[in-house]
Amino acid sequence: MKPEETGRIFKEAAAEESGVITEDVAKRIFSAYGIPVVQEINGSTPESAGAAAARLGFPVVLKGVGTGIMHKTENGLVQLGLTSVDSVIEQAEKMAVAGDSQVEGY
Repeated sequence: MKPEETGRIFKEAAAEESGVITEDVAKRIFSAYGIPVVQEINGSTPESAGAAAARLGFPVVLKGVGTGIMHKTENGLVQLGLTSVDSVIEQAEKMAVAGDSQVEGY
C-alpha cells in the first residue's frame, strides 16, 4: 500500500462539492490497503446497467447512485439477487422514479 495513493484519493474526495466519501471512493481506499472489494461496473442508464450485469454474471446487486444520495436502502435504491438483464432494467427504471431525480447512475 502506498500512502501517497490513499492521500490522493482523500484529496480527490475532499474536492467534491458534497464533501462525502462515496461508496466507490471508499472501495478504492479499501483496495489501496489490500482489503478485498467486490467488482462493480457503473452504468448511466437502465439499459447500460443491464448490459453491465450481463458482463458481471448473475445474480447481481443493483444500486442507484448519485452524489446527493446517502441512504440507498432507505430510499428503495438497492435491489438484491437480480437474475436477468430484464430484471435489472426494470428495477433501474423503478429506482429512477424512487430516487426523485437524484439517481445519476447504477
